[in-house]
Amino acid sequence: MKKVFYIVLIVLLCLTGCTTIKSHSMLMHGMVVGDSNEPVSGLEIFVGKKMVCRTNVNGFFEIDVPMKKNFEFEVSKSGWESKCFCEPYIDATKLYVYQIHSVGWIYAEIEKSLMDGDIDSASKLIEDLENRYGENKNALFLKSVVAYKIGDYESADRYFKESEVAVNENPSMKKFYEKIGGALWNLEK
Repeated sequence: MKKVFYIVLIVLLCLTGCTTIKSHSMLMHGMVVGDSNEPVSGLEIFVGKKMVCRTNVNGFFEIDVPMKKNFEFEVSKSGWESKCFCEPYIDATKLYVYQIHSVGWIYAEIEKSLMDGDIDSASKLIEDLENRYGENKNALFLKSVVAYKIGDYESADRYFKESEVAVNENPSMKKFYEKIGGALWNLEK
């Protein structure tokens, strides 16, 4: 009788133990869209420094998320802004949708800020662009525009020369250059 009691007790403990085991993670379902809400495929999703997945052709992703507050992840793809997202709580029944912008959109925002006379916003966007992608010829060109707009012609000239932009060979740069008052430099670079 004592033997049966111990067997029943062990079985009950095993069953009770199994029912109290909780999962320490759950699946998060998400989607990443671009400037015009189009799906962004092939976008890499990072948790910490580790890439955990890529978005599919429809911009969807699925990752195993630890059950903790303030879950953070980063998305990255060449030609698109890299961006960090933080969710206070993850709901496994919800589809999370995130929007990122193409580098072209960022350049358009810089141009718009410059055209609107909002030099501070343009400068911040250029700084963010350089922080993400490093100093490049387009960023130097835009820095020359900002310097020109604030009246720092010496810096404007230096940035423009460093940018090595062949204005006449690039119609969009020529158009933009003319919009911001390109009389300062010789267009025959």
